[in-house]
Amino acid sequence: MDPDEGFYAFYGIPYATAPTGDNKFKVNLPSPVWLDTLEAVDDTIICSQQHFFNLIPKNMRMKEYCLIANLFVPDTKENNLPVVVNIHGGGFQICYGNLNTYKNLIRSKRIIIVTFNYRLGPFGFLCLGTKDAPGYAGMKDQVALLRWVNQNIAEFDGNPEDVTIDGYSAGSSSVDLLMLSESARGLFHKAIPESGAGIASFSVQTDPKANAIEYAKLLNYTGSGNE
Repeated sequence: MDPDEGFYAFYGIPYATAPTGDNKFKVNLPSPVWLDTLEAVDDTIICSQQHFFNLIPKNMRMKEYCLIANLFVPDTKENNLPVVVNIHGGGFQICYGNLNTYKNLIRSKRIIIVTFNYRLGPFGFLCLGTKDAPGYAGMKDQVALLRWVNQNIAEFDGNPEDVTIDGYSAGSSSVDLLMLSESARGLFHKAIPESGAGIASFSVQTDPKANAIEYAKLLNYTGSGNE
């Protein structure tokens, strides 16, 4: 319970598992299962990314197992509350779900807010069209989060039949793309895209393999690009 704001905050709930090693660019795996009580208090987990404009506080920890959700539930006797899932921006390269908590909305005691991390940069959007790097893992993380909300939000007095997705910048582009995705169909019911579209320059890769080779060169890769 947040002592000052009148809501319950649940941090760091795993909604899926990010694969590691040779599989790190593949689709997410099911969330871990735990038998003991989960202490949902860790608000420092973020996905791997470049530090940029000091947007990342020093207490934040980059982890491969970064696919976590944060839930903000008002202190009210009402149940079956509408749910807003916020998708963070950052050009699909930076930021994290808990950058904003939208406390004013929660103070209304009429809505549940869900924020979350998804894989960024090459970890989330490397696309080689191969079995090992099929592409757009970060968007598949977003679908996994919506699936988790659909299956679990009722336990927090949320209504799985009244889910709104919203976001700005890359989060808005994500909303746009999720509206077109068959894999997300039925997992949300309303959408609020704020300043970003699926055809934005940061959302489209006209030559993803060339992008991958260019990025590899930045990491001192000297091969031909065909290995």
